Amino acid sequence: GGGATREDLRRIEAFIAGEPRVRFVHSSPDRFLDAVKGAAARAPVHSGDLQRSFTGCYTSLSRIKRRAVGSLGGLVQSEALAAAAWWLKGAPLTAAALGDAWRAHLFNDFHDILTGTCVEPAERDALDLYGKAEDQARAVKLGAVALLAREPGPSPGLPVAVAHANPSLRRVPVEFECQADYRPFWKGTWRLRLFRADGREIPCQEEQPEALLPFNGWRRRVCFIDDPPGVGVSRYYLKAVEEPERGEGKGEHGPPANIPSTASLSAHASAGLAHRIDRRNGLVVSLKARRGRECLAGPLFDPLVIEDTSDSWGTGRGSYRKVVGRFKAVAPPRVIASGPVRAITRALLGCGKSRIVMDVHFYPDWPVLEYRLRIEWNEERRRLKLRVPTRFASPEAVCEVPGGAVSRPADGREHVHGRWLALQGRLAGERVMLGVVNNGQHGFDLKEGELRLSVLRSSAYCHERGFDLDATVPSGIGTRTSGTCPQGPLGWKLADLGVHEVRLLVTVGEPGRVLEMLPGLADSLAAPPAAYPHLPIGGQAGSDDFGPSHVGLLSLAPFNIRLLASKPSWDGTALILRLQEAIGKRTKASLRIERPPRERKRDRGHAPPGHVAMSFEPFEIKTVRVERHGAWREVRLIEEDRRTR
Repeated sequence: GGGATREDLRRIEAFIAGEPRVRFVHSSPDRFLDAVKGAAARAPVHSGDLQRSFTGCYTSLSRIKRRAVGSLGGLVQSEALAAAAWWLKGAPLTAAALGDAWRAHLFNDFHDILTGTCVEPAERDALDLYGKAEDQARAVKLGAVALLAREPGPSPGLPVAVAHANPSLRRVPVEFECQADYRPFWKGTWRLRLFRADGREIPCQEEQPEALLPFNGWRRRVCFIDDPPGVGVSRYYLKAVEEPERGEGKGEHGPPANIPSTASLSAHASAGLAHRIDRRNGLVVSLKARRGRECLAGPLFDPLVIEDTSDSWGTGRGSYRKVVGRFKAVAPPRVIASGPVRAITRALLGCGKSRIVMDVHFYPDWPVLEYRLRIEWNEERRRLKLRVPTRFASPEAVCEVPGGAVSRPADGREHVHGRWLALQGRLAGERVMLGVVNNGQHGFDLKEGELRLSVLRSSAYCHERGFDLDATVPSGIGTRTSGTCPQGPLGWKLADLGVHEVRLLVTVGEPGRVLEMLPGLADSLAAPPAAYPHLPIGGQAGSDDFGPSHVGLLSLAPFNIRLLASKPSWDGTALILRLQEAIGKRTKASLRIERPPRERKRDRGHAPPGHVAMSFEPFEIKTVRVERHGAWREVRLIEEDRRTR
C-alpha cells in the first residue's frame, strides 16, 4: 500500500532497463485514459461494483468501525451547526478547530486501520485519535448551540436546548439527563413536565439515569419525541411539579413513578410498529407490516456464534455460516421503562462465557424499533451474527455503499454494506420492505429469506493465514472449551474480546416509504440530536413564553435528499451546501434557507426564507453556493466560486 518509495523507483528503472520487449512510460491517469479511448469503445462493460475480497475486513476490529461512523456523524453535525451559528448569529469561523478534528478522523481511514487489520497498539492509537476528533467537534458544537439557543432576556429555571443537523429525518426521539432542580427534593414526589419555549407542552417520560444513586430522584433521564428544524436548535424548558400525596409510601424517594420493575409483555399495535415479544427470552417474534402481514419467520436478532478461524483479512474465505453456539435466556425479560413516549424491554442472554443485554425500545408514535445491545464477548476465533429470519419469498437486498446503494445476491456469502440495509419481498402478493440501520456493523449474508448481520469477530490481531496459529501456540499455553462455544488456542492477542455497545434500528412497511427513511435514520443513529439541559435560552420575564421554539438554518425535502456538508465558503462570504440523492431515485427537491438577520432587517423583517429548487438524478451530488442576499448557484465540488460545467 501507499505510493512508490525511492527504492521502488530504483527497482522499476532496473526492470525497465532489462526488459527490451516493452516500452515503459511514466504517466498519469489522464494520459492513460486518453490513450485507451479508442479501445474503450470496444471494451467489455462490467455493471456493478468490483467488491468481493477480504471478507474479514467487513467486521474486524468493530470498535474502530463503530467509532468511525460516530466520529464522522459528529463532525458533520458540528460543522453544520457551526455554519448555522456563523450565518444566523455572526459567530466566528471555526475552520481551524474543525480542520484539526477532520485530520485526526481522516488519518484513521488508512486501509490497515479502518479495515481492522492492524496490530493492537495501532487500534489503541486509532481510538485515541477518534476521541481527539470527537472532543474537538463537541467543543465547536457546544459553542454553536449556545449562540443559536440564546435570545435576549432572562432564561427559565430549567432550560433545554436540542441541536439537530439532519434534515432527512424530522420526527426523532430525544433523550438527555439533567438535575431536576437546583437542589434535591427532600420530601414529596416530584415529576418533570416539558414545554417548548413558546409555552406549548410536549409529552415526556422520566427514566432511570446512569447513576444509581438514591438522592431523592434529583437526577433524571428525560425522553420525548418532537419535530426539530432541519439544521438548527429547538428551545425547551422543564418544570418540576409536585404530585399529590398517594397515601402509603408517601415521602419515599427513588425512580420516577412511571418506571415499572415488571410489566406485561403483550403485543403492541398502534402508530408504532406492531410487534410481539416472547415472554420467555425477550426477543421480538412477531413484526407486522400493513394489514397485519407477518414479516418474521423466527426471533428477530437471534444471536448466533459462528465458526471463524480465518485471518484478520478473511483471506480466501467467502462465507461464514457454520453455527457452533446459540445464545439462550439466562433470566426472564423485564420491562424496565414504560410511559407515553416509549416502552423498553430488556432481555438477558448468554452463551459460553459471553453475555448480551438486549434492550428493545418501542415508540408508539414512531414507526421504528430501536435496539441497544451491551455485549460481553469472550468467544475466541468466533464470529457473532444476529439472525433476521423473514417470510419474504425470494427477497432482494439493497444496501448503502459510499456514494450510493447497490443490490447484493442472496447466495449465503459474506457481503459488505454501509450503515443501512433493506430486504424487499412479497407477503400475500404485496411488496413489503424491512430495513435495518446499524452504527458500524458492515458484514452480512442472506440465504433463503434469512439475513445474518456480522457484529463481532475475535480473529487474531494482524494475522495472515501463512502464520499457523494452531501450530504455533506460545509455550505453556493450552486449549480449552466452555459450554456450547468451543474455544481456540490461547495466548495470541485476539480482537473484539470485551464489552461492546451496538445499536440498531428496524422499520418495515411499503418499500418506497421505508427506503426513503433509511438514509435519515442512519444519519440520526450516527449523530443523534444533541441535548443541552441548563444551557440558557433567554426570553420574557414573568411569562411562560420564552420566544421562538426553533432557530433553524434550513429545511430540505423530500427525505431521500441528504445534507452531506454545510460550511462557510473559503472566502467567508457565502454558505456552501453539499447535497445528495441517497436511494437511486430521480427527484425534484426543495431547499429553504433562513436569511441572515442583517438581510432580514434590511427588508424590514418581511424577507421569506430563500428557496432553492433543484432536480437530482439517481445518487447525484450537487454543491450549492448561497449568498447572503439570497442568490444561489451550483458550483463545482471543490472550486466553490465557479459554476458547474
